[in-house]
Amino acid sequence: YWGFPGNGLGFGAFAIPYAQGDYETIRKLAHASAKRLEAINDVKAPQAQARDTALELAYRAAADASYRLGDYAQADADVQRALALRKVIPTRTRSDERDAGDQTALAAKIAARLGRSAEAQRLIAPVLEMHRELFAREDNDDLYQHLQFADALYTSALAGSPGRTAELRQAAALIDAL
Repeated sequence: YWGFPGNGLGFGAFAIPYAQGDYETIRKLAHASAKRLEAINDVKAPQAQARDTALELAYRAAADASYRLGDYAQADADVQRALALRKVIPTRTRSDERDAGDQTALAAKIAARLGRSAEAQRLIAPVLEMHRELFAREDNDDLYQHLQFADALYTSALAGSPGRTAELRQAAALIDAL
């Protein structure tokens, strides 16, 4: 059980390993799940979409775990697979957009760690813009969105943004306010 799209990586099978910082177990579970899901063939459209959604989450979890382990090459391979799957999964809600933004921010962090700053900046720019707009809303009391915004600011700074000092200050202020 991986959880549901939009609920993040810390739910389902990942909850205990994430809480323990056991990223190697997360990566193994995610790769094993991806292997099983990829073996499912000849499915009709509704089932194929469900399979692809679960497969995207498995690859994203593996990419996140590899990133946290400092294995950026493996993280890149997994996140590229997740990004390709994301393209065939319909985005229907703002929550879906934010979930896709989390995935793109991870891809940007990985690209930055691999020295591909221009790619990282290109990836994070629309995510940062989305979170700036959401954060600016008067009725925004969604603390998870504040955390996502802080992550996007951090990722932009990591990617070499000219405004990185201000972005890091703003990210820290958002975290402190939580």
